[in-house]
Amino acid sequence: MPVKSLLEEELNEKLSFLGGLAAACRDQVHTDIEVKPGHNGPSLFAHRALLPARSEIFKNMLDSEGCKAAPSNTITLPELNHEELDSLLDFLYSGATTAGQAYEAIMEIKLLQWQPWLE
Repeated sequence: MPVKSLLEEELNEKLSFLGGLAAACRDQVHTDIEVKPGHNGPSLFAHRALLPARSEIFKNMLDSEGCKAAPSNTITLPELNHEELDSLLDFLYSGATTAGQAYEAIMEIKLLQWQPWLE
C-alpha cells in the first residue's frame, strides 16, 4: 500500500476518533464531571478521564486529595465565563479553538496527504 494511502487512512481514523470524542461531550454521553464557569454561568459536562490527559491544569486539579471522591464532583473555574469555558473544552476535545480552525486543520491535513513526496 502506498505511503500516501496509509497516511490518509491513519489521519482519517484519528479525525474520526476526535470527532467521536467531541460529539460525546456535546451530547453528554457518559459525561461524569461537571465543570462550572464563574459568574453563575451554566455548567458544562465533560469526561473525567479526558481532562487530565489533555491538560496539566486539570491533571493537577483532579490529582489533588479533594477531588478523589465520587465521579459526580464539580470543578469550578471562576476566572472563565461560560463561552470561554466552552471554547476551552472544545479545544481539549478537538485540538481546535474554533470551528474555523478545526476546518483549517482538516484542510491542511488533506493538503499534506496529496503531496508528491508521499508517493
